Amino acid sequence: MCSRYYPPVRQSLRRHLGDRYLAPPHWRALLSIVRTPRVYDGFQALIDPFTGRRIQVDDVLAALRRSGVPEAEVKPLS
Repeated sequence: MCSRYYPPVRQSLRRHLGDRYLAPPHWRALLSIVRTPRVYDGFQALIDPFTGRRIQVDDVLAALRRSGVPEAEVKPLS
């Protein structure tokens, strides 16, 4: 998709998904990807197979919401 259409698509997602839409800034999303384990352990948890570290997906979403992003930019995804 052409980047020209990103703003209207984002507005449409916010309108149709409401509180289920989470849109952190690009850098925050990349940082959370780097900091969380890569393998799913069921539907609601991630696990690092090398260290055994386990984290709940809900905890990742909560951390993104607390990240200092203005409320208008943060929409939860369920």
